[in-house]
Amino acid sequence: MDESLLAKAFYYPACNVDLEPLVRFSHLTNLFVYADWHQSQDQVVAAFQELAGQGTLQGLSLRDAGRAIGKEELGQQALMPNGFQLTPEQQREYNDRLGNATGYCEPWAREFTFLRQVGTSTRELTLIYVSGEALATYAAMFLSREVAPQFVCTVQSGPGWGHGWSLLEQPGGVFEQFLLACPAQPRFWIRGGWYMPFAEGESNWGVVRQGYTGWNAVALFGRDDDDLDLQQTVELSGKDRTVVLSRTALTRQDLDNFDATFVTNRLANTLDATGDDRVHVFQPPHDRSLMTAMQQIESISGELGFDRIVMVPVGREDEGQCLREWVEQPGSPHSVEIRFEHELDFADLRSGMAP
Repeated sequence: MDESLLAKAFYYPACNVDLEPLVRFSHLTNLFVYADWHQSQDQVVAAFQELAGQGTLQGLSLRDAGRAIGKEELGQQALMPNGFQLTPEQQREYNDRLGNATGYCEPWAREFTFLRQVGTSTRELTLIYVSGEALATYAAMFLSREVAPQFVCTVQSGPGWGHGWSLLEQPGGVFEQFLLACPAQPRFWIRGGWYMPFAEGESNWGVVRQGYTGWNAVALFGRDDDDLDLQQTVELSGKDRTVVLSRTALTRQDLDNFDATFVTNRLANTLDATGDDRVHVFQPPHDRSLMTAMQQIESISGELGFDRIVMVPVGREDEGQCLREWVEQPGSPHSVEIRFEHELDFADLRSGMAP
């Protein structure tokens, strides 16, 4: 397996069958590595076939059921990194859970291919699923090759829901100690869950870079010394249209500067703008994707004569490419300003981070 591809990968242990990352990170990586020792192959294949394209996963499809992967392709069975050792209590928890997991399903690994539709563009995404334990799988696939994935993700991984032996998203916990002992570390750590909202705490990955609406109180954390060097403002221009991306909060004072404002229901309440004729709230299903939101804006703007509007992002974080297509088309409105606060929204349009 190519080390350069693994260095851009998204690693998600104790993942169950959560496909949210594929519709939130396809603008930043096209390789996803999943590891869960409590899921059988038949369960995962059936779940992927059922979930792709449904609800919040619209625009995602499973091209095929993939192919089996052998141990030699995954990587060498690696020892834990130097300086890392489980405590006796952690070792007991590990052994207890390993015994349960080993009897649950036969070991397996499979490569799936998903297609992510963003506007008229189709992105091919590879998902490698391993029925392995979180640390052991990381050691085999990344540590043995002396690379680190760009992203690691731990959501509700502990005993119970996540069928794990430790709460991997705990800041300063066993997973962070493991990562710090490796010669290379991930750039970003996505973590959280309903029983540990956003998993905030003292950590080497302690700077919140991104929040995710509708994803189990999950946030993306970066390191203090990592300057993302993302442009704060970007202008996209077509023949008749202009889109400005501006990393600036939308305030009530901004309402006077535009013909109309398009926001989420929650932001309308925050701005105390409910009932204001200048403010329009995205309604389902137009809040599910950026493209359908832009279609709603076109319809309302054409009917009411809006030419210059301001809006907030809706849909998923990986849909920035839609804006490149939209700005090249004719029609109203002619000027759109998008105010966003999270750093990795539209990151592929504002930097060289795209895969």
